[in-house]
Amino acid sequence: MMLADQPIPRPRLSLPTTMLVVDDDDAILRKVRRESLRTTNLGVLVADNLSDAVRIMESGIEIGALLVDLNFRADTQDEERCLHTGLDFLEYVAQRHRAVPKYVLSVDATDQHSRADAAQRGIHVQNWFDKMSPDSSQLAAWVKIERDLIKSALLSDSTLREKLSDGSDLADLFRDDRVAEQVRTAIRYPRVTYIQKLEGRRAITVRRPIEVLCWEREGRYFARASQIPLLQDGESDDPVDAIDELADLLREEFMSLADSSSGLIGYAEYIYKVLCEHLDTPAPMAAP
Repeated sequence: MMLADQPIPRPRLSLPTTMLVVDDDDAILRKVRRESLRTTNLGVLVADNLSDAVRIMESGIEIGALLVDLNFRADTQDEERCLHTGLDFLEYVAQRHRAVPKYVLSVDATDQHSRADAAQRGIHVQNWFDKMSPDSSQLAAWVKIERDLIKSALLSDSTLREKLSDGSDLADLFRDDRVAEQVRTAIRYPRVTYIQKLEGRRAITVRRPIEVLCWEREGRYFARASQIPLLQDGESDDPVDAIDELADLLREEFMSLADSSSGLIGYAEYIYKVLCEHLDTPAPMAAP
């Protein structure tokens, strides 16, 4: 771990980096989080039910893209808002957050009825990704999403638009995987991701996702809770491990302070107050 005095690199483009993944299969959520953090600069928020997905969209967190399954079990639907499928959720979002790019990751991604239903509802799905696709040459959904976001950010840059006024197509830069990776590396934007769970023996509920800045320097990854001024960063040669180490630091700090909260002063009192804005007080350990 590293003392939290490492400067965070400044992004070269303004880019919304967080992707919200909505799926009621925990294995899929874990895979998308792990692989997207390791192969892209996207941050990740996950929701395993449609009610939580709506709450995240209405929380004020800036979402760069949505990656949504089509099918949800009855216990993961949102009866209050009559949201029963992924398309119901995307239609709900489209009416309130029209500019957020929308993607589908589903075993029914190739189903023409689903595509026609989306079109009839006026839902613009940027791309449909098949969960069961055996084609290893197909770009992973999160890689394609990141490239789309970079292209959008580049095209919003007035200087670049002037350079492309000769009619050249920015998409040409991304048709070659090697060139696309060079473009992504050159931008080197720090990701904004979130911690939503603190694992451990004592239950701690994360009431509000904890914003994390994660960046790479000289082959090492650093993770910092941007709104919680811990004295240490998470650090590892793997971004997932750096973020998980930060989660462990937050958990340890919160449990230690909660156990002696009545006598806190100064920094300890302040940091405990900030942690309580995001976390519920840990439940007492059960007797052996």
